[in-house]
Amino acid sequence: MGNGRKNAPLLLAFLIIEIVMTTVKILEPKDSLEYREIRLEALKKYPEYFGSGYGQQVQLDKLYFERLIEDGSSEGIMAGVYADDQLVGICGVTFETKVLPNAGEIIQMYVKPEYQNRGLGKSLMRHIQDACKSVPISTILLEVVNENSSAVRVYEQSGYKFDKDLGDDPNTVYMILALNQ
Repeated sequence: MGNGRKNAPLLLAFLIIEIVMTTVKILEPKDSLEYREIRLEALKKYPEYFGSGYGQQVQLDKLYFERLIEDGSSEGIMAGVYADDQLVGICGVTFETKVLPNAGEIIQMYVKPEYQNRGLGKSLMRHIQDACKSVPISTILLEVVNENSSAVRVYEQSGYKFDKDLGDDPNTVYMILALNQ
């Protein structure tokens, strides 16, 4: 009445903030079944981004990293990121690579779509890089499909550089990171 406005709309702004507690850790034998589930999910949803196929892998009694995790093997490391106690991303490095001497090779990287663009991929990469500093290697490398621009961006932001001298597949590119031991 006194302000001269009749039926003025009341505007309320709501800010909804989703707080998700995340933890990154090296997977242990008790985590192997969760690992298997998320690995097979990645292969099923994004077959074009992985060298292994879902149909072949789902029939195996043990996946490569599933065996390494259960055995506590020093042949590789698998890190997982948990959001509110659910495994939502993985990053694995094998020390059995033949691509470069004295190197580890990231051969599995995946974050569930609903958790992407939250920095979880970078957290996984940092965790793997830190874990590799205690292993006698000087370089971490990875091969990525050219069209996977979101993965390339995460790798670049994690310090990886393109290495055009590695590989001969025109659909993929190698990226490397020198470790400062």
